[in-house]
Amino acid sequence: MRWGLAPALSRYRTSPRCVNMLSWRGELLASMSFPAAAEKYGSPFWDFHRANLHKCLLERALELGAVIRCNARVDTLDFGSGGETTVVLGDGERVTADLVIGADGIYSRTREAFVGHADPPTKTGDLAYRLLLDAEEMLKDPELAEMVRDPQVMYWLVSCPPTPPSTQANILPPPIQGPEKHAVTYVLRGGRQFNMVLLVPDDLPDSTTVVPGNVAEMRALYADWDPRIPRLLSLCTSVHKWKLSIRPDDLPAWSNPSGSFVLLGDAVHAALPYLAAG
Repeated sequence: MRWGLAPALSRYRTSPRCVNMLSWRGELLASMSFPAAAEKYGSPFWDFHRANLHKCLLERALELGAVIRCNARVDTLDFGSGGETTVVLGDGERVTADLVIGADGIYSRTREAFVGHADPPTKTGDLAYRLLLDAEEMLKDPELAEMVRDPQVMYWLVSCPPTPPSTQANILPPPIQGPEKHAVTYVLRGGRQFNMVLLVPDDLPDSTTVVPGNVAEMRALYADWDPRIPRLLSLCTSVHKWKLSIRPDDLPAWSNPSGSFVLLGDAVHAALPYLAAG
C-alpha cells in the first residue's frame, strides 16, 4: 500500500472470506476470519496469481524511473578496494553501482560471490505438486462450485499427538501420525482459476529441481483424503513437481562493510510455500 500499488493490485486480487485448517480427512480444526484480521492488523489479505503481482510491481518500477534490462545474466560480483560493487555479466560487461541488491532467488549467484564459495540451498526432503484448475469446470460440480463462489483458503493437515511432559533436555517430539503430506487451495484471478499446492515427501534426484509430474501418481497419493481433493484432482491434466529447499538464516552479515551490496529475499532467507510467501 505504501508503494502506491493498491489501485493496480485491486484489479487482480481475490479476497477470501476466511482461512480454514482441516484434518486430512476434512474435519474442521480451526478457522480465522480475514475481515476481522484485516480490521485488527490494518491490512487486508489478498490472493494473487504471481504473474499479475509481478506485472504491477514492474509497471510501478517503470513509473518511478527504473530501467529494466533483459538477457543480462549475472556471472559474479567484484567488490572493489574503494568500497564499490561491480556486477560482472555473463558476456563480460561490468556494471558498477552505488548499491547492488542481490535478490536473485534461492539459487543465488550473488550470494555465492558474496560469501566467496559455493553455497547451495538446504534440501528439506519435501516436494510440491503445483497445479492451476479452470474454475469453470469446478462450477459444474455443485460441491466444488461452492469453493469458487465463496473463496476461502483451505489447509488440509496431518495430525500430530501432543508431546508428553518431560524434564529431560533435547527430547524430540513423537513422530507425526498419519500421511506425511498436506494440501493447500485458494481462488485466483477473481474466481477464474483455482490454485492447489500438494506437499509430499521428496523423491526427486538431488540434481533435479523441477520436473513434469505424473498426474495418476499424484492422485493416488491423495485417494483416501477428504473427498473434495480427489474430485479436484480429477480435473487436473498436467502438473509439475518442485523440490523444496530452504536457506537457514545463518549468514553473519547480509551486506558488505561499505554498504554497496546487500542480499534480499530468497537469496538470504528463503521461505517455504507453507507460508504462501511466493
